[in-house]
Amino acid sequence: MTKAIKNNLRQRAGSGSESITLRFDKATMNELRNEAELKLESVNTLLNQIVKAYTLWHKPAASTGLIYINKYLYRDILENLSDEQIKEVANKFVRHYFIDMIEMFDNTVSSHGYIGILLKWIEISEFKYRIYEDRQLDYTTYKFQFDLGLKFSQFMANLIRNTMESLGQTGIKVEVTEHLVILRLPKSIL
Repeated sequence: MTKAIKNNLRQRAGSGSESITLRFDKATMNELRNEAELKLESVNTLLNQIVKAYTLWHKPAASTGLIYINKYLYRDILENLSDEQIKEVANKFVRHYFIDMIEMFDNTVSSHGYIGILLKWIEISEFKYRIYEDRQLDYTTYKFQFDLGLKFSQFMANLIRNTMESLGQTGIKVEVTEHLVILRLPKSIL
């Protein structure tokens, strides 16, 4: 019998902590210390971030077929597509692959799970983002700064919109600029 290994992001977030001892060669340890110093944090905090990134992103990403690709190559490929082709690629990807990918990452298929995965990808990719909550309009606004041109922004907007719609979510608003994708979600979704 095969054991299903679950990668539920929400379950792991509040599961306490344990201690272990690790050995690193001197060069690796110096590299870790230098990185921790640059980030103004402890080596322990840095190692926790590395392990979390591996367990929550890199390990499930490999099992879903994601590969590393240079963002400028990605941008240049999209620049050669028409607006209609960009929509078609995003639609096909969501229809045939993306929903299954969400389940591999979070073990559930929900808009809340998808937003968590999207934010994790943006963090891992080191894109900038901000989240604003508008209590009067009852919306949460996400601003994703990709800085990869209008076509990349259009692709990401189509991917986000199509995914949310395939998850049964309505009332979402997505705007694009050459540098940003702005997503507005009713708080009822989250």
